[in-house]
Amino acid sequence: MDEKIYFIGMLIVSIATLIAIVTPLVKLVTSINKLTNSVNNLSEKYENINNTVNSHGQKIEEHDKHFVKVDCEIDNLKEKGDKKKWNH
Repeated sequence: MDEKIYFIGMLIVSIATLIAIVTPLVKLVTSINKLTNSVNNLSEKYENINNTVNSHGQKIEEHDKHFVKVDCEIDNLKEKGDKKKWNH
């Protein structure tokens, strides 16, 4: 009878120890998963922002090229003597 009580006592202590070890590990895994998801979301948002910035940069470059072309055309017209059009 004493062996059964000892066995049951050791079983209870073992289960309590196992729970005490496993519970923090489960919480740690959950925290790691949340952190991984957050990093993935941030990475996706960064990629979207980066794509938007690149797209806007290309449009700005196109506009700059257009303005340079227009400025050159204005300068050419001024040089050709069409001063009436540009002098107000």
